[in-house]
Amino acid sequence: MVNHVSFIWNIAESLRGLFKPSEYGSVVLPFTVLRRLDAVLASTKAQVLEAASGQPETLNRVAAVHVHSEITGRSVV
Repeated sequence: MVNHVSFIWNIAESLRGLFKPSEYGSVVLPFTVLRRLDAVLASTKAQVLEAASGQPETLNRVAAVHVHSEITGRSVV
């Protein structure tokens, strides 16, 4: 736990020069959400990446969400 706390404080120190304290939320919150999504979907990541590698680059967003939902069993919409 101590390592996590020092890690978080080190990140806060890094942000101090780039952002005002009132702006931290606009940086931290989006990355927190992305990390949470990454953690929730980690068990199916390999399957999703494999399925995506066989799809054309022009696959539209709706089709991509459908493929992802089929693999994970979760709706991302």
